[in-house]
Amino acid sequence: MHPTPDKTSLEKIKEGLDKGGYQCDQLIASVAAKKLSFRGFSYYCKDIPVATPDITPTLFVSGAFQSMPSWHRFARLFLGRGKPVIMVDLPGTGRADPLPTEYGLDYLAATIKHMLDELGHHKVAVVAASYGTPIAFRFAELHPSMVESLVLCGTMKEVPHHIHGDLAHSFQTLEEGKMEQFANELLGVSGPQQGCGLICTDPEKPIARRKLAHRLLYSQLINMNAADREKYVINTKRLLNHGQIALGSPPAVRTLVFTGEHDCFTRPEFCREIASAFCKATFTTIQQADHLFHIEQFDTTAELLFRFSYNQPIDDIPMLNAIELVGRKIKKRFSLQKAQTSSNLHCQKKFNQATMPKGRSSLALTP
Repeated sequence: MHPTPDKTSLEKIKEGLDKGGYQCDQLIASVAAKKLSFRGFSYYCKDIPVATPDITPTLFVSGAFQSMPSWHRFARLFLGRGKPVIMVDLPGTGRADPLPTEYGLDYLAATIKHMLDELGHHKVAVVAASYGTPIAFRFAELHPSMVESLVLCGTMKEVPHHIHGDLAHSFQTLEEGKMEQFANELLGVSGPQQGCGLICTDPEKPIARRKLAHRLLYSQLINMNAADREKYVINTKRLLNHGQIALGSPPAVRTLVFTGEHDCFTRPEFCREIASAFCKATFTTIQQADHLFHIEQFDTTAELLFRFSYNQPIDDIPMLNAIELVGRKIKKRFSLQKAQTSSNLHCQKKFNQATMPKGRSSLALTP
């Protein structure tokens, strides 16, 4: 059983989330994005160091509709605790050049290797979200000696074939400029993906900050510019054609796989399937969250990413479900189950009140 988080553990989490916030924001802003080019395509990265040398940096690999600024709040936490970070807009994302669909996972993994070589880093802790997870998996598979740890957030082996047609329908809706319809269909509010989009629409399932998550992503989708629309179509086609994760020989690195407990896009069973393919991996889900867990439960997500990346215990983080040790070489699944009690919810309420900065919202958009 998970121990109920006590006052001491909550105070430590609060201290970590609050530490050096303004100074970290200044540091992030002061580091100019570096423009690099690989095999004819330009991309950008930020390599943000800390005062203490020889600490393994954490590399954030973006999901769809994300770019480097989407990770700023997470970077703020890592930097505040003295850990360096690397953010990147790989070709096809953010400010980088569009990337034709014929370029698949091997090219994008090679781009990460190129970037780390250019920056002079020999090892990183990798955190990847949604669209970025097959890229990170392939990089770790090709270069395991460069990966200290691997965190895959909201992932699946491949896009299920039964929704390929639904995604193709979204291309047509986008081409016709029906942005409100496009947003609602992608979110799963209406259309062919109703009930299985990026947000959980079931009112019976509790989702923290549901309205905030919906408002932020909906606003982003309906205001996509022409370049973002082009990248969405190309990247989604890439995911359909080249985005499969081959589970035959997963990298031998320390790995965490998780998502929101009510994720109806990269469902928990999809994520557990990925985790179970490793020789040994950690799997869990975040309570009262769906695929937008990083908005709905930012504090829990950030704490989980930080602690796992730097090999610290995660079993006292509020609002996690069972923490399972799974994998091909584990004959029996081990689980540390946190009791679902009112004390947990009370603990989470105190946690949110203590850690959510006044006047700030979770603006890191969808993986």
